[in-house]
This record gives sequence, structure tokens and C-alpha cells, in this order.
Amino acid sequence: MSASNIHVHTCEEYNFYEINTEGKKYIIGGVPDHIKDIYINAAKDADRIILLTSKPEFCGGLIEVLDINSGVEIFASSAGLRNIKEIVNREINENLIKDSMELDGFKFYITPNIHWVDTVMVSFNETLFSGEMFSRTDSIESYYRDNLAVNRGFVKSALERLVNEGIGEILPAIG
Repeated sequence: MSASNIHVHTCEEYNFYEINTEGKKYIIGGVPDHIKDIYINAAKDADRIILLTSKPEFCGGLIEVLDINSGVEIFASSAGLRNIKEIVNREINENLIKDSMELDGFKFYITPNIHWVDTVMVSFNETLFSGEMFSRTDSIESYYRDNLAVNRGFVKSALERLVNEGIGEILPAIG
């Protein structure tokens, strides 16, 4: 990997990531509820969680993490923060991600409708955390056709934005 402080957690076909930088522990992404134990264990002492989407499939264990670590900062898009508060049914230590915002070496991209309305992508040290954009199950072609083609304009827009960002590695949510 281009950034040696990125740790990949794989649970079945899902990936989430742990990064320690600037004296803070970040968790990027999430997993479904049925495989949440690894996520809870990794995030229980996190300083910040960056949710790439509030799609329920990627919010498993978030309630339990908040029970253990109520002060953890949750980063998400505006739509994502609204959805997350409904999912966890409580107030959270929320941080709004704005397009092109930078923080501790991270750069944020608001990329709606890939494949959920509140999607965000994040880059760090030439690594892109792409959520579902470059995820695959059987093949990237079938994944695109089955999940992303309906939003092809949003996909094209995201690709155009990312082309000059110096991305050397892509880490998807599903792979």
C-alpha cells in the first residue's frame, strides 16, 4: 500500500479501514450488522469515524460503537448525518464533510448516488477510499451494470473529478 499506516479489515466481502495519523485513530467505512463484531472492536477506541455512506448495509455496529465510545467524531455528508442520526436514534458528535474539504491529510469528495444518495469518497496519501465506486462481486462490469449504471451521470462526474487527484491506489468497500 502507498500509506503504510493503513490497516485493512476484511469481513466476508466487506472492507473497512483503520488509519492512525496526526495522533488520531480513524475508521473509514462500515460493514453490515451481521458481521459487526470486528468493526466494533476496531472502532471502540477510534477518535474519528468517516462514513462513506449511511446505507444501512454499511452502518452495522455503529450503535454499539456509540454505546462504548460516545465521544467519537462521526464524519459524513449532510444527507449522511441526517440518516445516521435516524439509524442510531440519538445525537452524535457530528462533523459535516464538505466537498474538497481537507483534514489531517484526508481530502473529501461529495459523490452522491454512487450508489447511495449521501456517498462520500476520501483520499489519503494517494489512496482513494472509494466506497462502492470500484467495488466488485463477480466482475467490475457486472457490478457497474447491476448497481451503478442507473446513475451513470454521477459516476462520470466522479471519475472526471478524480482523474487529476494523483490517486495511486483504490481501496473499495466491497471487494
